[in-house]
Amino acid sequence: MKRCWTNPSHWVLVAMVVAVVPVGAQEKTRQAGKSARPEPVFSGPQVGEELPGFRVQRVFGKDPDERFDPITTAAGKPVVVVFVHKLTRPGIAATRAVAKFLGQRKKSGVAGAVVFF
Repeated sequence: MKRCWTNPSHWVLVAMVVAVVPVGAQEKTRQAGKSARPEPVFSGPQVGEELPGFRVQRVFGKDPDERFDPITTAAGKPVVVVFVHKLTRPGIAATRAVAKFLGQRKKSGVAGAVVFF
């Protein structure tokens, strides 16, 4: 019985074929990606864009039925708005952490609001 894989030159040939195939596949993927590059997707307003106003109903405070615009209320100061779509323990914990941070930064003029959907 002849063993064909005992010759080291066979192993070199196999290694070269295995190494060349993935490189060729990667090159085809790169070329296909260049021609069909998707448009970039942005999340939220970008730096320098003007924020559109929106009105929300106050839940806590002096008048719970009052409606206000958190962007207008901030009067040009930096604003942190947290939108909560579902009450979950992690969501409330994150909201509490952001609210605590904003409370510590009152003197710096950063405004904040939490909006529940």
